[in-house]
Amino acid sequence: MPEQRNRYIVLTRTVEETEFVGPFAQSARKQGVLQSLLHKAFPMGAQIAVTSSPVDEGMAVLELTDKQVSAFEAANVSVPLHPVRTYRLAAVDLDRVLAAGAPFDFGGVTGTSGRPFKIKVCDSNGRPIAGVPVTLKEPGIDDLRVAETNSRGRTTIASATGQAEYIRVAPFSDYWAELRRGITSARGAVSFSLQSLTPATADCLKYHCSQALCPDSGQPEPLKIKVAVIDTGIDEHRDLANVTERTSFTQADEDDDLGDNGTGHGTHVAGIIGANGVARGLAPNAEILSFRVFERNSGLTDTTYVYDGIKAAIDAGVDVINLSLGQEYEDAVLQVAIEDAEAAGILVVAASGNDGSDVPQYPAVYPSVVAVAALGRRGTFPASSVHAEHKPRAVGDDNADYVPDFSNWGKVDLAAPGVAVISTVGTAGYAAQDGTSMACPVVSGLAARLLAMSPELKGRPRGPERLAVLKALLYKQCKLLGFGAPDVGKGLPHMGGGTS
Repeated sequence: MPEQRNRYIVLTRTVEETEFVGPFAQSARKQGVLQSLLHKAFPMGAQIAVTSSPVDEGMAVLELTDKQVSAFEAANVSVPLHPVRTYRLAAVDLDRVLAAGAPFDFGGVTGTSGRPFKIKVCDSNGRPIAGVPVTLKEPGIDDLRVAETNSRGRTTIASATGQAEYIRVAPFSDYWAELRRGITSARGAVSFSLQSLTPATADCLKYHCSQALCPDSGQPEPLKIKVAVIDTGIDEHRDLANVTERTSFTQADEDDDLGDNGTGHGTHVAGIIGANGVARGLAPNAEILSFRVFERNSGLTDTTYVYDGIKAAIDAGVDVINLSLGQEYEDAVLQVAIEDAEAAGILVVAASGNDGSDVPQYPAVYPSVVAVAALGRRGTFPASSVHAEHKPRAVGDDNADYVPDFSNWGKVDLAAPGVAVISTVGTAGYAAQDGTSMACPVVSGLAARLLAMSPELKGRPRGPERLAVLKALLYKQCKLLGFGAPDVGKGLPHMGGGTS
């Protein structure tokens, strides 16, 4: 049985040539640093897959067995091998949240074994809604059952128990997703009547940032600020004509597959930052650059893709980088890229994560990164919607404001709306989503707005000095709203509406 190989990154650009002595000094110059490192470790040769970064020749990925790792490290003591980390989107996976909770107590009510669930989905006027994903969780069964409504808004889902801990109905766009608990198939057809949503529907973002969302009538055209969205890609939505570049670093997808990867996540993030149409973002005059690092229909990526996205954003001369993603382990490779961004005067904003942990995820935890936690507000979504599943960990001076239990806390810098935030999806749709993924672009959008409009920042060249002033202005706007610093950092920036 062949030995398992794992992927490791070597940052050859950090290796000093003085480390090479004797014949290796010459080979380092002639063959390249990586080849010299490998020759030192494997003088008799070895079968090792090597992948180079398309945007940084100083980064390479090696696939090594444990024995090869030991040989490499023994021969190159001062050259670290960095494990490739797996990153995930910082949008809430509601099914994972529900699975971690206590099972529903049916109170002695039994189901009818083998009787399927018949489900009907319509709008508030009774019109059927086709193509709606329906998810059913049975007690004692880990695998979820998923189906889609037909043209009559109906679907049938087979059942082993006749009981559903929950049924979740989640259209891709234009309706509030709903969840119902403790259903038995013996009760007959289960009907859902979904409420519609539009860009004008009141949500947490509009409540807390209404001033920033108002059109700047009579104001001169502000400076174009570039914001990089390193995410799942951005679709050609009618409200996102200001997306000026689409690049994909994913390897498994077609070369011309540059839009959103099918999840809608990157398009939603971009709309919060800079939608400029029926929906309006916080920096509608910003220039948005999309760097796709998630393969089609996937919520997972790795260090190499995110690193390439950050390096490409630096090369493109962006002003703000939005990272609505993260993971739990230190990643020295990504930290190097982020330090390069900071040295260039770029603000890096990252989601704190959705694990309900007192330790934010990486890269948000790095000191130079602005780490963003989430805030919710009661009354900004229907009580029957999936968003009501998020319980408050802390409540503000206004009892309607709360920090949701999923939001990571501890070392966070700011908080922003992250429950039931409405934004763009697809090419013409709108949806409400939850997570520090949604809070993160609120701060990125406000930062872009400050860079374009603030007298203290306008005209300053991009660099560390401007970056320091930008951070100070962001933090100056913050209000704690009755929360503690571990939950919201310095607070929520740029108040508006009911909090002005």
